[in-house]
Amino acid sequence: MEKLEVRYQTAYEICASVGPIVIRICDGVRTEVADLVRQELLFDKLLVTHANIAMLVVFTHGTPPPDGAAQRHAKQFMRRYRDRVVVSVALLGLGFWASAVRTALSAIVRVVGHGSISIEGTVEHAISRVTMELVGIDASEVLRDYELLWAKLKEPPAQPRSAATG
Repeated sequence: MEKLEVRYQTAYEICASVGPIVIRICDGVRTEVADLVRQELLFDKLLVTHANIAMLVVFTHGTPPPDGAAQRHAKQFMRRYRDRVVVSVALLGLGFWASAVRTALSAIVRVVGHGSISIEGTVEHAISRVTMELVGIDASEVLRDYELLWAKLKEPPAQPRSAATG
């Protein structure tokens, strides 16, 4: 079993990889072009050792959809990976928010192709999509890794030790 490796983390986002799977959780932060460039570099690195890779992206309720520049960039760079990368997006929310994000992501799906990107309503459905595409990947392990990352994203920042408490 390969080790989960955190590649990038902020207070509102975490991205990690394990074997041929990339997991990115966005909790209220918009995806920018710089984020997509970081993904491209990671894809290129993973594709050196894996014939195909998958990315699980989780947007929590209220996460803004990518802006126009990020959508255009995603369309361009995902065309390059269409045959080797599968992306499954979980939208964890309902109502107008989910509809707006689904509309923004659907524009990318139309250009790239339905076989490369799926949009799901739960993490479990998104993981199922990933594991259908990559033979030999255990859905329960991917779910466990997602849950570990979610917990890591939500843990409070470490408090510096003072001389009095140290």
